[in-house]
Amino acid sequence: MFARTLWWLADPFWSDTINERQIEHDVRTTKLLLVASLPVSEHFDWGPDDPTDAVGQLVTRYGWPSKMFWSLTVQNGGVGSAGTQRSRPFVVGRDPYEQAPSPPLTSQEYTFGRVHVVPEWVALFEPLRAPASGWQVHAQKGDDPWTWWPFEHVRLPRALAAITDWQEQQWRRPTGTRLAIAAHIPTRLSSGVSTPADSLSAHLIAARSPTSMRVVDQRRVSLRQQVIMAGTLTMDSAVVSLELRKDGAGGSDARTRFGLTSEPPLSSLVAGEVALAQPALLIPGVPAGALSLDSVEARLLPSTTLRAAGAVGLYLESYGFAASDSVHYELHVERLNRRGVFERLTVALGGGRGDVTDTRIRWTDRRPGEVIPVDDGMPSIHGRYLTLSTATLPPGDYALTISLRTDRGAKASRSRLFRVSSSQ
Repeated sequence: MFARTLWWLADPFWSDTINERQIEHDVRTTKLLLVASLPVSEHFDWGPDDPTDAVGQLVTRYGWPSKMFWSLTVQNGGVGSAGTQRSRPFVVGRDPYEQAPSPPLTSQEYTFGRVHVVPEWVALFEPLRAPASGWQVHAQKGDDPWTWWPFEHVRLPRALAAITDWQEQQWRRPTGTRLAIAAHIPTRLSSGVSTPADSLSAHLIAARSPTSMRVVDQRRVSLRQQVIMAGTLTMDSAVVSLELRKDGAGGSDARTRFGLTSEPPLSSLVAGEVALAQPALLIPGVPAGALSLDSVEARLLPSTTLRAAGAVGLYLESYGFAASDSVHYELHVERLNRRGVFERLTVALGGGRGDVTDTRIRWTDRRPGEVIPVDDGMPSIHGRYLTLSTATLPPGDYALTISLRTDRGAKASRSRLFRVSSSQ
């Protein structure tokens, strides 16, 4: 059961029927079994009881090295008839180690371009709750590539990039949850684009197990645009995989994968109960025409990192409020990381920004927002656009909390995290 879960989660792409990582593992182990039946192969004795079992483990984890070096001879093979020093090949696992040449005895080298697709332990044991960091396909940006040494890696036919910047959003609907993800297309995929018609295949897939997988959305996406995927999710929790694949040979693909607990459907609300969706971050401005979820999804920001000295649109969606309810709002923005010593000193000397980093805004509206039509008998849905200025927010991590309260005592609150960056 564990092996089945491991290969399911290690599959580079769920959007095809081939598990390239498991195939590569089977090829490695099969070849090791074949060479173990030989007396000596590639200067090693591959029998499982020999000391070279460590080399077999290396091949199982990392594949056959791109290059190998080994010291070919020993110098203590005796003296020949001509009085010269005899030498003979040294076989690891067969010859005594005191006869080994000077170290290093062997060296295995691997070329760049390899990826680590087997998930971390946190994802293996609780995949439905695992964060995206549970799948680290390659070294983090800024790390020295020469020191990157995960516990396994593989060279895929095409390069695999990690999608590191996206926004995930959920909205309740009568029969399930509307899931939307907006993401930046990694520059590795979009570099070299020649025409606006260049596109890639995008898939949004939700899975609970190797036998319970569903395509939430699939479409062609222009390489010059951000990608926005959306569809109905009927699972209460799942591992979600966003996969971007270019056509043809060569080039790169991209992916992110994470565990997700879905919002309960609208039908789960009982009479008198109210709820809020997580605030969505949008391109600023109010779309023309009637409010609709399609227009909201089209304006989703592909990131939760915002530009300093700018503005961001917010979409609030509430459930169960009566159209006649007078609603009291509170918007709370709180900075999560404190100013450092040098930042505080700069502000004190008048050379930095002394902006307020804990802000509360309160107001009252006569109605909870625009009505979004739903089936009869279902709790009501109301939507509302807001605009939040980031001009007074210095770079840092923030929590945005929206609270709603009515005169009849109904109340709801939701939060989301975002970051303000001076370089965005």
